[in-house]
Amino acid sequence: MKRYSLTLAIFFSALMLFLCIACGDGESGDSNTDGDDADNSDGDFDVMPDGDDASDGDFSENAEESEDVEIDGDKNSDGDTDGVIDGDSSEIESEEYADTAEDQENDIADGDNTPEPSGIDGYLVAILYNMNTVDYTGNEISLLRLSESGDWLEENEVITVHDNPRSATFTPNGNRLIISHDSGWISIFDIRDGEATLAWDIEVDGYYEQIEALDYNRVLLMDGNHIINDGGLAILDISAEPPFVEEGLLPFSAPSGFAVHPTEAKAAVFGVTPMDDKEKYTDDMALADISGFPELIKYFNLWGDETENVNPMSYWPGFSPDGSMLAGGNDAMWGLEIGVVKLFSYENGEIEYLDNEEVNTPSSCVFSDDSQFLYIGAVESNRIDIFDVSGGTMEFVESESNQDLVEQIIPIRKGPLAGHLLTGPYDGPVLLEVDTDGTLKEVSRFPLDIENNYMVGGMAVGHEYE
Repeated sequence: MKRYSLTLAIFFSALMLFLCIACGDGESGDSNTDGDDADNSDGDFDVMPDGDDASDGDFSENAEESEDVEIDGDKNSDGDTDGVIDGDSSEIESEEYADTAEDQENDIADGDNTPEPSGIDGYLVAILYNMNTVDYTGNEISLLRLSESGDWLEENEVITVHDNPRSATFTPNGNRLIISHDSGWISIFDIRDGEATLAWDIEVDGYYEQIEALDYNRVLLMDGNHIINDGGLAILDISAEPPFVEEGLLPFSAPSGFAVHPTEAKAAVFGVTPMDDKEKYTDDMALADISGFPELIKYFNLWGDETENVNPMSYWPGFSPDGSMLAGGNDAMWGLEIGVVKLFSYENGEIEYLDNEEVNTPSSCVFSDDSQFLYIGAVESNRIDIFDVSGGTMEFVESESNQDLVEQIIPIRKGPLAGHLLTGPYDGPVLLEVDTDGTLKEVSRFPLDIENNYMVGGMAVGHEYE
């Protein structure tokens, strides 16, 4: 009896196993065609057509069965690429990716990554007016068009802004113009087809005398106040909505100007004025890392010694295009004594003195494209002094006159006018061509309406040349 029972048990077990195997190609409810989690006769992980999660045969080692179940002949988990959502995980991921792509397009339009082009034809020059008189308060900027051939177009788009626009900068492809004001505001304009539209007006605590766009998202700000009044370097994040000045700053006492290295994320800051207990200037320049939030690398004492009390108030110092030299001056504006411009070498974060020359009230220090010549605005002398610095010394070349009260010189580094200089005399911007011997030739000038008490108080140049 026991033998017959055992025989029946074996028979029914075999029958059940056969039925399970026979039903394996049907709807077993598991993640592949035979209901288990391993490779099998059709080797796939899909429900097409049996209700699982990936296209039958897409991952099969059996080519014949794989081809049988490819419903629409494509290459994703259900075989389609037409965007029809049928519930599989691959298409859900594609839908999420589409959302991400849309977000990226919005980010691009807002200035992230590769922003929307500015549409500037040639160059766009922003001129700031900040001279206050009884009849006029400086609260305007002009947007002037400079053609690729160096001609000023007649258009002069005048925009009213906050009182006393102090400094301006364009983002790399000219799609945004950022302006700081003495009255505690930062204005951000979107530039499309050469036209400016106000995007943001931000009230800030700082008094930012110099600003410079580091990339499409970050602007370096310099507050020239004493350290107890939050003087130092800060970062404006223009990728955020609304843009904001990041909390905190790299503190310096009354910095006067900075220069950004052409290839390294570093800025040389002049006029930082740390003092010892005898109130003597112990250091006069600092090197800062600006790859992220500004951080101090080191101080330098390049101007005075323990017997001197000299502060290098350089408003527009500059690095050479090859990054090997740095120049800046003291007594930069409206000083009673003749100023001094010093030339320094730069290599791997080390700055060393090379040479110096007297210049009456020096302002901007700008190098030629080949780093051979140095141009210095001599404000009260109404000229630009030119020096040959190719040998690491300052050898006087000549002075370019007809540059009345020129504070700022901007080198044009890209596009058809690369190598030219743009200056800002009080009566209107001037384009200058640099000759092979370093001398300057006036190409064109845009005369301002002096009757309205305009006076150039700052400049910026925007273009699409990358």
